[in-house]
Amino acid sequence: MQRFFKSFVYYCTLLFNQTKKQMRKLFSLLAGFVLFIGAVQAQNRTIAGKVTDEKGAGIAGVTVSVKGSTSGTTTGSDGSYSFSAPSSAKTLVFSSVNFSTREQNIGSTNSVSVSLVAKDDALSEVVVTSFGIRRDKKTLGYSTPTI
Repeated sequence: MQRFFKSFVYYCTLLFNQTKKQMRKLFSLLAGFVLFIGAVQAQNRTIAGKVTDEKGAGIAGVTVSVKGSTSGTTTGSDGSYSFSAPSSAKTLVFSSVNFSTREQNIGSTNSVSVSLVAKDDALSEVVVTSFGIRRDKKTLGYSTPTI
């Protein structure tokens, strides 16, 4: 810590011993750096909201992502989410097991709450025989136990 303090004092004395022309250059450089940092931070925005089912209950584990981007998150146990998205984001994609995928246009708003509809996709019945061959149960000529 003492070494850092000595270095800091040394550079401060160098800074204040500069000529006016050099001080203007240094000030311009610092001002440009501050503006650049502000512009970089302005490229992202925080989007938050809640995902519910038809009854209004929050859905946990829904994947919320920006369409055409890798940024996204999953909802918490109460269905709420919050994440940092690019300022160019126009559409959010909501997907979950047993629910239909939904795309929602967001425009310039930072709060997006949606309701997902349950999906009624039934899996077809498949039987795996002793050799690992998959067949439909109706096409087998012998009985099979149901597990």
